[in-house]
Amino acid sequence: MINEIVQQTNVKLNDVRLSHRKQNSPDYKDTDAIELKRFIGLLMLSSICKSGHENMLSLTMKLVVLHSEQLVILQKRFEKLLQCLQFDDKNTRDERREHDGTAAISFIFKKFVLNSQNCFNLGTAYVDKMLVGFRGKCKFRIYMPNKSVKYGIKILSLTDARNSYFYNGCIYTGKDSDGQTLSKNENKVQKPTQAVIRLAKPL
Repeated sequence: MINEIVQQTNVKLNDVRLSHRKQNSPDYKDTDAIELKRFIGLLMLSSICKSGHENMLSLTMKLVVLHSEQLVILQKRFEKLLQCLQFDDKNTRDERREHDGTAAISFIFKKFVLNSQNCFNLGTAYVDKMLVGFRGKCKFRIYMPNKSVKYGIKILSLTDARNSYFYNGCIYTGKDSDGQTLSKNENKVQKPTQAVIRLAKPL
């Protein structure tokens, strides 16, 4: 997963370097697995500290307090990585999007799900939905007024009832997305049942 993100992000960074004539700018240099892990670490810290709108200087001070200096990335570089982060081959995205509404993230999401399944033996299962906060441009972004984060991407999930371990999931892209990948007979049942069947496939 990391290597794929590094590869595709470097393609975007190179495009930006060429278009902005910044071939020698350190802010747009290629990234690598080590830097990307630091970048992800900062994003995780931001989430844990509930500091999505906090500037990087303040976050860096928290990192020093937490003795996590290895995670530090200069603020400007962090911002450029955030702008250029890519999860797929953008050259084939439009073609894939014709039959996959989540084309920009589906490869990484499916890989994450597979890794989750390979690392855990599921006990008692629990089906639920979660809303991943997101306010960017997205055709399947939804509004859920009963959630603390009201706008985002809905993920139907199969988790372990004891510890909430995420075992399987599918991204909700619209009213007909529950039955994707199911057979004709399976698609005849009600939509909530379709989602359960789809989530239970790996069991």
